[in-house]
Amino acid sequence: MAKKKRKKQPKKAAAHRPTASSVSSAAYSGSMPPAAPKPPAVTQSAAPKHPPAQSNTVTLSQCMIVKSEERNIEKALSWGKNIVCEQIVVDTGSTDRTVEIAEKMGAKIYHFEWIKDFAAAKNYAIEQATGNWIAFLDADEYIPENEVKNILPALEKIQSNSKARELYFAVSCPLVNLDNKGVPSDIFQQERFFRNLPKLRYVGKIHEQLSLGKGSVVGTKDFRIMHTGYSDETFAATGKASRNVSLLREKLAENPDDIVTKAYLADALKAEALILRENADDLDVIRLADEKMAEAEGLYGEVLSYKTKVHPMMRIRAYEHFMYKYSTISGVDAVLDKMSEKAYREFPDENKFMCFYAMALNKRSEYAAAYEILKKCELKLSEAEEENSGLTLKVMELLSSQMTVAAQGLGKYEEVILYAGVLLMMNKTDKRVLQPYIATLARHIKDENEVIGYLAAIYDMKDKAELLFLARTAKDCGEIQLARRILAEAAD
Repeated sequence: MAKKKRKKQPKKAAAHRPTASSVSSAAYSGSMPPAAPKPPAVTQSAAPKHPPAQSNTVTLSQCMIVKSEERNIEKALSWGKNIVCEQIVVDTGSTDRTVEIAEKMGAKIYHFEWIKDFAAAKNYAIEQATGNWIAFLDADEYIPENEVKNILPALEKIQSNSKARELYFAVSCPLVNLDNKGVPSDIFQQERFFRNLPKLRYVGKIHEQLSLGKGSVVGTKDFRIMHTGYSDETFAATGKASRNVSLLREKLAENPDDIVTKAYLADALKAEALILRENADDLDVIRLADEKMAEAEGLYGEVLSYKTKVHPMMRIRAYEHFMYKYSTISGVDAVLDKMSEKAYREFPDENKFMCFYAMALNKRSEYAAAYEILKKCELKLSEAEEENSGLTLKVMELLSSQMTVAAQGLGKYEEVILYAGVLLMMNKTDKRVLQPYIATLARHIKDENEVIGYLAAIYDMKDKAELLFLARTAKDCGEIQLARRILAEAAD
C-alpha cells in the first residue's frame, strides 16, 4: 500500500515517531531491550483531510485501534465528523472490509502488527495525532448524536484557561454498557478525552489505563459514550471473552499475586462461562462453563478479601455477582441479606446496593426503613436522568420490585399500583407482580371501568390470550367479579 506523504519533521521530532522499521512493543514501555525482536510492520494509506474542528482553541483528533469491525466502523467514524480535525484508524489485522470502509469515510489508515499489547497499539495511534486533544474510543463505541455538540465546549473550558490547563489533562464522561437489546446495563466514568501530551500514554497489555496523575481529571455529564461491545451477543460473535482470558492468564503468570489482574480475569471468565452456557449443546460444554464460573467466583472472593488494594469498581462488580447469584437461589436468604448489608455499608450511594439492602429489610418486615432507602435511590436516579447519565434496566427492576413490597407493607396502595405497573411494563407475564397489582386495583379503585383502563395501558384488550391470562390471575387472587368482567371483554 502506498504511504501517505507527510510534512517534513525536524530531526529531533522524527526520532520519537515510530516508523516501519522501528515499531515494537518495547517502544511504548519506556525502555528498549538490548536485542529488540523483529518489529511489526506499519503502513499508512493516503486519505483526505477532514474539515477543521469548530473551535478557536481545541483541535480534536479521533483515534481508534480496530480489528475486523466492519459492522461498527461506519457508526464509529460518523459521530465525530463535524468536530474532529482528523480520524486515525490503526488496524491490527482485519480480515473483513473494515479498512476499506474507513478509507472511504476519509480516515487516515495505519497498520500495526498485533503483538498482544493493547497499550502499544493505542500509543502508536496517539503518535500519529496532530490535534491538541485526543478522543480515543473503540470501534464499538459512539457518542449520541444530540450530545456531540457538548464535547468541544467542555474541552475549551480547559484549553482556553491557563490554570485549568495546568491542572487538568483529561476529561472523564459516563460510559454506558448496552445489552443485546440496547438497554443500559452498567454506567461508569472513563477518561477517553485527553490532551495530546508526550507524558500521556497507555500502560498495560490488556485493560490498559492512561498514565494520569491523581487529580488531573475533570468529570462531565454533558455527553456519554455508548458501548455495545460487551453484550453477550457481541462477545460470542467476536471471541473477545476468550481472547481476554488468554491475555489475562499470561499477565497473571508474570505476577501471580496481582489482585487487579485477578479481578479482570474473574470478569472475563464469567463472560466466557455465560457464552458457553448460552450455546451449550452437550454436557461437556456445560461442565466447562461451570468450571469457568467456579474459577471466576473464587477470584471474586479474593477481590472482596482485599479492601485497600482494589479499585472500588472491582469490589462493586464482585459484590454484584454474588448478590445476583444468591437472589436466584432458594435457602440462602441469610447469606444474601448479610452480603447486601455489607455492600450497602461500604457503598451507600450505589443504586443496586441500596435496592438489595432494602430487599433484606423488606424480608424482615422493616418496610419503613426499606421505603426510606428506596426513596433516596429514586431521587438519586431522577437527578441522574436530568444530568443525562441514564438509568439501567436492572436498577429499575430492583427498585420497582422492592418499592412494591415496601408500599404494600405500609399500605400505600397508590405506590403499589405505580411500581407494580412499571414492572409489568417490562414483563407483563409475571404473575408474582400481576396478582398484587390486580388485587390492589380491585380493592382501592371502585370504578370497574377505571380498573380496566389501568390494565388496558399494559395489556392488549383485543388479544383473547392476554385477556384470559388476566381473568385467570384475577380469579386466583380472589377477584371473581373482575375476572368475569375481563372474560366478558374477551367474549365481545
